[in-house]
Amino acid sequence: MEFRLTYQGLLAANGNPAQKHAIRSALHPQLRELWTAIPLNLFHAYLNPPPIAPVPAAAGGAAAAPAFTNIRQVGGFNFAQLVHSDLRLHAELDILMLRPGDIGGLLIQGGDIDNRLKTLFDALRAPHQPNELPAGAVPAADEDPFHCLLQDDQLVTKVSVTTDRWLNPTAGPNDVSLVISVKIKGRLATHGNLCLIV
Repeated sequence: MEFRLTYQGLLAANGNPAQKHAIRSALHPQLRELWTAIPLNLFHAYLNPPPIAPVPAAAGGAAAAPAFTNIRQVGGFNFAQLVHSDLRLHAELDILMLRPGDIGGLLIQGGDIDNRLKTLFDALRAPHQPNELPAGAVPAADEDPFHCLLQDDQLVTKVSVTTDRWLNPTAGPNDVSLVISVKIKGRLATHGNLCLIV
């Protein structure tokens, strides 16, 4: 499965929770839209919240395992994670990063590329702990579930980054325009992921 995400705005080196969540919030509507089209619209059961207790057993049998869900509940949010380890999925990213200034100089202007990419990768995944969210953050009406690309940034197995000059005279020194090409692959073809990796 292949698609592209876009983002325009601040991409700080070593971004704080509010900066990372702003990027997450910009990507959420695009990922939500992705779930309305084939093949993801065939998997809406994955967006059900996790059961509070094990599924009751049939008469005389053992308790059934809870149904799989892509949802992680953190700090009042239900984060829907597309690339999930339980589905044996991983992602390859090809990133076009446009930023103000002359060609080159990325290691000086706007912070080094590694720490800016770390901010981006943290924003692409669901938070693990409530302190990774801005203080007082609550989901908006159209943010339940709140869609993220990754369960964890360790599921990114390949990254390619191309930088160039962003010809936007109003952009700030730490602003970027990103086109993120995503390729989802499976480590193992399973019944749950087969339609997502072909």
